[in-house]
Amino acid sequence: IREEKEILAKEQAQILAELTNFDENNSEYAKKLQYERSVIGIEKGRRFRQAQVDGWFAYQFDLSEKENHPVQLQLTFQKEDAGKTLEVTIDDCTKVVTVEEQSEAFFDQKVAFPTECLENKNVKVKFSATNQQAPSIFGITFRKAE
Repeated sequence: IREEKEILAKEQAQILAELTNFDENNSEYAKKLQYERSVIGIEKGRRFRQAQVDGWFAYQFDLSEKENHPVQLQLTFQKEDAGKTLEVTIDDCTKVVTVEEQSEAFFDQKVAFPTECLENKNVKVKFSATNQQAPSIFGITFRKAE
């Protein structure tokens, strides 16, 4: 049990900012939620936010604790969304992300952005649907890159 606690504590120390409760309430508004044509829901007991066709949602994340570490974005998806795409914009950098195929019901997928896109201490992250309904997002985590 002690080993598991140590591993969990080490993992938590790498997290700079995260959002895992999509509730159209305090959790999201604390991150300055903005959106158009976006919905929240619950799937298999976990809350998510999803952009509808031509929709989007955005949050502000404080990364001031990053010190001189490179930062990595990690998104939590569900396996049913494999193959769906999502446009992710951090400040002025945009990347199209395709949900990978996985066997686990929920899984974390790392999204690589150039270092210069994550230099600011406060970043705005926008998630936009492409030409289809976007995949459901169950977690957004910024962590110190390994």
